[in-house]
Amino acid sequence: PKQLCRGGDIRALAFCCMPVKPCPLLPTLEKVGLSRNDYLKLKQDLVKGTPLEGGKNTCFGSLAWCCKISSPCMFRNMTLNETGLSARDYMRCKHHLATEIMNRLFNGEEPVDESR
Repeated sequence: PKQLCRGGDIRALAFCCMPVKPCPLLPTLEKVGLSRNDYLKLKQDLVKGTPLEGGKNTCFGSLAWCCKISSPCMFRNMTLNETGLSARDYMRCKHHLATEIMNRLFNGEEPVDESR
């Protein structure tokens, strides 16, 4: 999906950064009934134990908060290179994260423990 800041739908929550500035994320969180803190906790919980958990040199300290691979970012790309995670695998992880977010929001399902 497109990123929220570029007109994307709620699947794009997987690509949003922390809610620290006014942007399309804030009304989207309100629309789906998540507080900023609930959103932070949700993403942190869902990436625990996955390649997206790491990334201390990224803008927000985890690949969980990084954007799509099509958006240039030297910090994300540096982290991917350091960890050996390919762009394709990064996007697969983000797709899985988006699916888990949707399942949690709409079905109340707990995360499925798959090899991520």
